[in-house]
Amino acid sequence: MPSQDDERLAGGLAAKLVRSESHGGDFSVEFSQEERDIPLGDVVENARDFLRAAGLLRQYGLGFPCIGGPETEPIPVSFGFEDGPFADFQMPGGLVRDAYAHRMTILSQTLARSNSRVYVKDYSVNDAESLFEHRLQTFLAIRFGARRSSISGTPGFLFTVATTTKGLTVVYGAASYLKPRPFQAPTTPVSQWIQPGGWIFGVATSGPTPRWDPAMLQYNVPPDTHAILAL
Repeated sequence: MPSQDDERLAGGLAAKLVRSESHGGDFSVEFSQEERDIPLGDVVENARDFLRAAGLLRQYGLGFPCIGGPETEPIPVSFGFEDGPFADFQMPGGLVRDAYAHRMTILSQTLARSNSRVYVKDYSVNDAESLFEHRLQTFLAIRFGARRSSISGTPGFLFTVATTTKGLTVVYGAASYLKPRPFQAPTTPVSQWIQPGGWIFGVATSGPTPRWDPAMLQYNVPPDTHAILAL
């Protein structure tokens, strides 16, 4: 359980990352010794990806896609706009808007097929930034809290995922900005070492949008050690 000091450090670091990227874009951040006590590479990457996407969506007058539900605080979700030609701000506005609408439709259909109670909707970029900062603070508090457990360095913490269907490829993403990263395959079950934090799991599809856990459950590592997905 994160302490008040962990919460303080997490809040300060989350604010520092969001403000730095928003005003500079190059992440030239000075980290304190306490902040360097935790792995920072994936945290910096997550913040950079979110804020690059936010900059592009703001430029084209689009909202930020978030997954939420009756029991789920909205989570900003990646449509891949921080990567490839989108990230260079070189795509014509019409193509960006078409890609956005198409990916909103695909994600909505994917959630519906999973009989999920959650849904995707767009929020203003400013609201999405507030959601991201709050969720990043929660993620970081878990990581700071794990320092005393001697598991926050490489290789991290062994986590196991099981699915109801065999032969799937598991993906996972930070519960601050949901962007899929590879876990293991094929199910079931599969295990991998991951760093402490709040994570959401799903399975890969043939397209750019994975099938996330229909319940959108966040697993806090530690203390959580395994997930069972209804996929």
